[in-house]
Amino acid sequence: MTQIDDSGEYLPTSGGAAGNVEVLSPRSSGGRSRLSRIGRGISSHRIISGLVILALIGGALYGYYRTRPKSTAALVAEPVSLATIRQEISITGTIEPQTDLGLLFGTTGTVSTINVVSGQKVKAGTVLATLNTTTLTDQIAQAETTLSAAKASLASAEGALPLTEQSNNDSLSQTQLAVQQDSAKLATDQSTLTLDQAIANNWCQADASSSECVSAQQAYTSAQATVQADQQNLSIDQESVTATQTKNTQSVDSANAAIAQDQTSYNNAVASLGAAETAYTDCTSASSSSSGSSGSTGSSATSCTQESQAVTSAQGQVSSAATSLSNAQTALTDTEAQNAVSLAQAQLAVTDATQKLATDQTTLNLDQAIASGGCSADPSSSECNQAQSAVTSQTQAVSSDQFQLATAQSQLPSTQVKNTQSIQQSQSSISADEAQVANDQAALATDQASLSQAEIVAPISGVVDQINVTVGQSGSVSSSASSSSSGPSGAIILSSPGSYEVQGSVSDAQIAQIQLGEQATIVPAGSTTAIYGTVTQITPQATITSGVASYPIVVSITDANPNLYSGVKVTSKAPPLFAGASAQVALIVKQATNVLSVPTSAVHTVGSLSYVLVKNKTKETRVTIAVGAADAQDTQVLSGLKLGQEVVLANRALAIPSSTAGFAGGFGAGGFGGGGGLGRGGGLARKAGLGG
Repeated sequence: MTQIDDSGEYLPTSGGAAGNVEVLSPRSSGGRSRLSRIGRGISSHRIISGLVILALIGGALYGYYRTRPKSTAALVAEPVSLATIRQEISITGTIEPQTDLGLLFGTTGTVSTINVVSGQKVKAGTVLATLNTTTLTDQIAQAETTLSAAKASLASAEGALPLTEQSNNDSLSQTQLAVQQDSAKLATDQSTLTLDQAIANNWCQADASSSECVSAQQAYTSAQATVQADQQNLSIDQESVTATQTKNTQSVDSANAAIAQDQTSYNNAVASLGAAETAYTDCTSASSSSSGSSGSTGSSATSCTQESQAVTSAQGQVSSAATSLSNAQTALTDTEAQNAVSLAQAQLAVTDATQKLATDQTTLNLDQAIASGGCSADPSSSECNQAQSAVTSQTQAVSSDQFQLATAQSQLPSTQVKNTQSIQQSQSSISADEAQVANDQAALATDQASLSQAEIVAPISGVVDQINVTVGQSGSVSSSASSSSSGPSGAIILSSPGSYEVQGSVSDAQIAQIQLGEQATIVPAGSTTAIYGTVTQITPQATITSGVASYPIVVSITDANPNLYSGVKVTSKAPPLFAGASAQVALIVKQATNVLSVPTSAVHTVGSLSYVLVKNKTKETRVTIAVGAADAQDTQVLSGLKLGQEVVLANRALAIPSSTAGFAGGFGAGGFGGGGGLGRGGGLARKAGLGG
């Protein structure tokens, strides 16, 4: 016997019939052992109580999700892992003796083989007949190809989403950076403009380091140096005038002295000449007198020669003195003229220096005013022009910055909208691809189910009574192997005296999930031992009771069959069966082995879409997924997640109904909860070893 501790784990215990597999649900959650004590007639008030409990749980769950904290500190997460999942529907039925059983193919086609003859004994699980499966095999291959293409498209869309998000983030970051840079540049240029305006008004007070102030100060310093140089030059020129006047006076005095000296020499020479001429005249006169008296003239002539020479010499001296005097007079005139020019030049230099000093002093005063008062002192100054030019240039820069900032700010919302649209398009593409994958998987499952139903398998051990088909004949399809007063009808009639079946019904929400040949586990009332069966009859005509539709089904109790129950070790020994006793039946509608899965409580369903919250460091991210089989513990993930990712659990104690087996599964004959409901034992059967 196998028991389960309060944590849901299975513990081996002694007792029970050898060779049987007995499945118990956790004591704390009310599983099969609890259901096994429920009688055939479940009272309606318990069903209503169950509905109320589920409604309260649903309301509490909704309230939790509406108000749950966003911080992941209080969240519990579990990794995506591999699991074997069995999805079941639980019903309550009645055990009845089984009469002859009419068997039909589960799909249409041409009979390919008949493997038995009338009167042959067969064991449960024996393939009695098959249909030609070529078309079905082709359909499965096509469905697998279509599914692979859909998965590839989904993988491509999922791969493109992070790239789109990264591209969008980069684009948004660039736009935001442009806004920040433009804002910073505008602020800087606006400050520069304000300073330039202040500099233009009074630059040195506004900014002593500004080029205008530096230029004005340099001009002022230069003007000061120029004025000082002018003052020095004027002083030098004035001294030069005085020196020139002194020099001129001295040169004139010297010339006048030379003239006086030359005049004296000239006067002396004239006097000497007069004296010589007088002497010569006297000599001549004396000679003439002497010669007349003596009659001799030679000595008289000789005696006057000296006087004659003296006259000649005196004449030369007079001429030389006259020349010297004339030269001295000319030199005086020249000196006076030169002195006049020199004096005039010196006086002109003084005048020029005086004027330059006055001009430079005016410039100095203006430069001082410019350095102190900006453009108000001289709007036409180069510094003012430079400052005004800077103001104009900076005004244009600010206007340009404002335009660029406005442009960048206008691009930011459009970038955000574009990014949102691209993400929505990517997510829509992913959702569409996920839906396509789910549809293709469903189509593949349908084709595979049709392939599995293209053969008649003995659900029980017995004897072949009749074979009503031949090879090459079209095999009809029906949802049941019916019976009438004359006996059952079907392609093959199988009898098994001493066999039993469970007669029950499913709701209109569950009937679409039930197929002929589906496996089932059965726990008779009062027993804890699971026995096994196969759906052998489905009545397509609903039975209406108090306005509620239900569909009768028959589950034949079978022997142990490894082909039907892979990995389950059972024997044919079963607990005693009693006609009319109730039994709990778990119909296995989906099974997936070693598949990607998440805790069922982590799955949220909105309409036809399912999603989980993936834990990523300090935040949770919503990720859409495609789901497959689901039990109370685990849900198969067909796409959207990878092994090892962590998903946030909303409440580990509660199972979130899936879209295929949720509350829409009904609360009728199938018990509470879709996909198996209360005590359906999907995860429990897996842990006990059913199907591995």
